[in-house]
Amino acid sequence: KYQREELKRRVVLVGDLNIAHKSEDVFWKNRIVDVDKVREDIRSVRRNGGGITGMPKWKIDVEASWDKIICALDNKEVISVQTKNITTGATFEKYRVRANIHNGRYVLLGLPQTTKEDALYYFDFSERTYFDEDTKKELVSREANRVSVGI
Repeated sequence: KYQREELKRRVVLVGDLNIAHKSEDVFWKNRIVDVDKVREDIRSVRRNGGGITGMPKWKIDVEASWDKIICALDNKEVISVQTKNITTGATFEKYRVRANIHNGRYVLLGLPQTTKEDALYYFDFSERTYFDEDTKKELVSREANRVSVGI
């Protein structure tokens, strides 16, 4: 403001104006759930003799189902699917993840993606790291069992 009003200079504003200072500032589908913490919260309440009736249902469901989810994802595979542009009629080969949930019963996960790697990305909850050339250290870019709400 000083540069613009007092010194009569032109000001060019640059940078990312969408900085999220708190998790609440992030679009809800992009929020990350720490599954290990959710599970520990539920277990801690149970260990201390408390009832989980006051806990949010989604947390109770995550705790009850997470092992089954991981088991189903251990049997995931990428399959080719064909999509069609309804305006032009053009067809495209894309990829989706299919998981065997029980005795040959399969479910499709996620949306069609351009590559097999993109399709798998959203359903791999292992820790991810990268090598930082400046510090010469392996750094964690995503901790294990962090899940985007929007998957």
